[in-house]
Amino acid sequence: MKWLNISNSLSLLRIIFVIPIVLLLLNGLNTTAFIVSLIAMSTDFFDGYFARKLKQESELGKILDPLADKILIGAIVLTLFFMSDFPLWLACLVVGRDLLILTGGLILSKKIKNVTPSNIYGKITMLILSITIFIYILNLAELKEIFNFLSLIFISI
Repeated sequence: MKWLNISNSLSLLRIIFVIPIVLLLLNGLNTTAFIVSLIAMSTDFFDGYFARKLKQESELGKILDPLADKILIGAIVLTLFFMSDFPLWLACLVVGRDLLILTGGLILSKKIKNVTPSNIYGKITMLILSITIFIYILNLAELKEIFNFLSLIFISI
């Protein structure tokens, strides 16, 4: 199973983390959900690091990594929307953006037979969205408005 290297395993692990995170949020265990989310989101850094360091970059990894990001972020955002005061407009922007990126990526990969890698703006947007999610999980009311605004800016880029 050559495709199941460290990098791709970390991306798969990020998808698996969705289940406990959502269950923790649904049961009001936000501090534990925060810790598990932090671990899950940190795998995004490590999968790329190991792919480059161990020369394990692959076409599958280029698909699996951003797909794992979108599944994780989307599931948490939708759960937070239903369980907290996470704004509908931001949930729609996050999920809508990710659906557009996935659809566009599929169309582009069929036309040019290559997977378009993520860029620095996508990585920064993921970081800002992660922080915004953490703020809502921990219910840090004083930071919500500024990070909603920052999320809007980076989603728009």
